[in-house]
Amino acid sequence: MLLTGRLMEETANFESAAIIKQYKEVISFNTEWEACHFYLAKYFDKVMMAMTESESNRQSTLLTHIIFHFGRSLQFGCQFIYQSLHRMLTLWLDFSSPTNFNHGGTNAESRVIRECLMQLKGIMLDHARKLPAYQFLTAFSQLTSRICHPQPDIWVVLRTIILKVFQQYTQQAMWLLLAVSMSSHKLREERCQDVFLKAQHHDNRLTKLIRDLKDLNRQLLLMTNKQMSAHTLSMSRDFGTLKHLVESSSFSPVLIPLQRCMTPSLPSSPGSHLDHDPFPRHLVYIQGFKDLVEVMNSMQKPKKFTLLGSDGSCYAIMCKPRDDLRKDFRMMEFNMLINKFLRKNAETKRRGLGIHMYAAIPLNQECGLIEWVPNTTSLRCIIGDLHTEKGECTSTVM
Repeated sequence: MLLTGRLMEETANFESAAIIKQYKEVISFNTEWEACHFYLAKYFDKVMMAMTESESNRQSTLLTHIIFHFGRSLQFGCQFIYQSLHRMLTLWLDFSSPTNFNHGGTNAESRVIRECLMQLKGIMLDHARKLPAYQFLTAFSQLTSRICHPQPDIWVVLRTIILKVFQQYTQQAMWLLLAVSMSSHKLREERCQDVFLKAQHHDNRLTKLIRDLKDLNRQLLLMTNKQMSAHTLSMSRDFGTLKHLVESSSFSPVLIPLQRCMTPSLPSSPGSHLDHDPFPRHLVYIQGFKDLVEVMNSMQKPKKFTLLGSDGSCYAIMCKPRDDLRKDFRMMEFNMLINKFLRKNAETKRRGLGIHMYAAIPLNQECGLIEWVPNTTSLRCIIGDLHTEKGECTSTVM
């Protein structure tokens, strides 16, 4: 029946009402099937995008259906999460933006928008309560990027979601919120502190961890921005405060921000999987530093240092100044999707094709940490070499 609905949609020989009816019949037979909710939401979205501005009332009605069914699909699986979750959040947050209240429409149109906002608030609060936190963790950067949303009702729901993730995956969320907490934008910084305070109110054991990670962030920023003429430095001599902080017996266990420790794995089988562990591999915590710090030769003079892990292994990290690592972080999110598609194709999976990823953690708007991945070539270099082989100028491309 679902295939029938998809064929009806693709052939474009049926009216919208007939296609919607077909999808709804599938849902009536199996209300807990991720795919039927997803394809209905996707079709509603397609219909809404084809509407004109004069149909704003109907758009508002469709929007509530889209967000409801995208959320329902996520309750029953993660097969379409990278389409459904991000689209659901985008539609919700964009519709709630100030432009919808300043478009010069009639009082009736404004009333419809406000009624729709109230409905969406209820729907999103329900999704925030029912969806597992690891799903929202996959879209955490999208959530934090909208932390300054001007609508108070939207901020209440947004904070509820961010807080849920923070309480369940504190170490990962804390690393991702550090740059927000150091923002020069006053409202961003205040709202991040609001999340921290609410988390501490629910669990006062988090107070020490949050304080220690903030202190660690400040010391890492000092290390990153410190200009030194030597090519090799000593952690104990040149960055003694940082070393003493981390190696103190009272310092909280802090996760090493590795790609495998920061990226949640998702269930491969259908179902709600509320008890799923997104980090099945042993998490590694900071135990100390190796003494050698290398200053790299590139323009920004980043520093490479080595962390000692709780598993007995060593992990190289690079702290990079004067560079917005939020772009690197988003690039890694994009690469993750590329790898997902490569694994789904039988031939690329057989050949083991993929992009080796690394963790990129912004410390503020201008500095950050990069996981050092040995024996790899950067994507920039590979693309540059390909252009050179073809005799193409790369100055405008790169």
